[in-house]
Amino acid sequence: MTEANKEALRKLAEKMIARSKDSRNHECDAPDSECFGCDSMRTGLEILAFIGDEDIYQA
Repeated sequence: MTEANKEALRKLAEKMIARSKDSRNHECDAPDSECFGCDSMRTGLEILAFIGDEDIYQA
C-alpha cells in the first residue's frame, strides 16, 4: 500500500470518527449497539488499525 493510499484512508477514518462524535448520530443505549455513530467510530478505528496507525492498539 502506498503512502498516498494510507493518507487517504487516514483522512477517511478521521472524518468517520469526527462524524461519530455528533450526538445526532447516536440512537443507542449501550456502547456495543448498532447505531450509525457507534458504527462510524468502530469503522474509523478499524481503518486506522488496518493501515498500521501506531496510536491504535490491536490485540
